[in-house]
Amino acid sequence: MVRKLPHAFHDYQTGFHAGFPILKDKLFFFTNEEITRRVDVVRQVAGSPEESGVLSQEDARRIYDTVVSRYHFDPGTFGQYNVYSNSTKFFNRLDWNIAPGHQLALRNNSIASEAVNLERDQLDFRFGGIAYRQVNNQSSTVLGIKKPDQLPGDE
Repeated sequence: MVRKLPHAFHDYQTGFHAGFPILKDKLFFFTNEEITRRVDVVRQVAGSPEESGVLSQEDARRIYDTVVSRYHFDPGTFGQYNVYSNSTKFFNRLDWNIAPGHQLALRNNSIASEAVNLERDQLDFRFGGIAYRQVNNQSSTVLGIKKPDQLPGDE
């Protein structure tokens, strides 16, 4: 049996890198950027004939209706659900040749990402309301300096 990917599936990744002198033989800039965007379809849906062991459409509807009427809470979809993950990553670096043997490097790594997760399998059916969102934003900057090693006797 050949399965096609669902229409909502999407996977996109792009990036670039560049490096160039700002001042000839003195000051240099380097960058690397990456962007990813992905949408995955949670395939196990209530009543799906393809997935054995998943909750039936009728049982899912009864549970849904009971939770809404009794607890006034929407448990979310029991049909198809799309999860996603998106990230943007930056790496930038500045190198400065101050004098012979003396170098300064400034670099920054940054990431901004967001993902939604909902897992279903043949043993555990989860309504869409249990999906969770994870956000990760980080930035790290380092400044380093290199100077020539002192020779023995140089004080």
